[in-house]
Amino acid sequence: MPKVACAPGTQSRRVFSQFTGEYGGLWRRNFRAPQVLAGVGFISQGFDACSYYRRTDAAADPRIAWAFEGIDDPLLGNFGILQGGAAGLEIDAVDVRLGTPPHALVIGRSENHSNTYELVAEEVLVPHGATDAIINTDIHADLVFFETGNGGAVFSTGSIAYSGSLAWNNFENDIFRLTTNVLKRFMDKKPFEMPR
Repeated sequence: MPKVACAPGTQSRRVFSQFTGEYGGLWRRNFRAPQVLAGVGFISQGFDACSYYRRTDAAADPRIAWAFEGIDDPLLGNFGILQGGAAGLEIDAVDVRLGTPPHALVIGRSENHSNTYELVAEEVLVPHGATDAIINTDIHADLVFFETGNGGAVFSTGSIAYSGSLAWNNFENDIFRLTTNVLKRFMDKKPFEMPR
């Protein structure tokens, strides 16, 4: 395996694959950021409390409006067994610079996270004081939908805590209804059409 020169003190932070010698670590370092595949990528984490999503204007777009049938409340998932909400623990956000498709719809966005939610290290290019959710508006979870080639589509929740809200109130809740609507449409053999 060829030797790679590293800056002093950085050897422990660089990760290389044992068999190929390729640079390892985060996907985004190898131009494979999760935003390309799922529309969202890791932005923050916090473990004190979880929040909710606020439905955006994009949720009314005909491309995705069907997912909100039977849901009237503008707040989604302000309940759950994982610290009280559907948006929390690890949260992921869109970033077109890292590959979120330009036609992706952000149909819900979390808010009101605490100062324990800090930007992940890979997002802090220059150390500064605006790295927590109270100050930095980049820290939020995004509910995202977009169509893909060959009739497919992607629905991303942008939050690990999302699953903790599904069974709330004996499955009589907006997170379960939204998820059910999406899964039923995804099981339909009718292909999705790419937006023009």
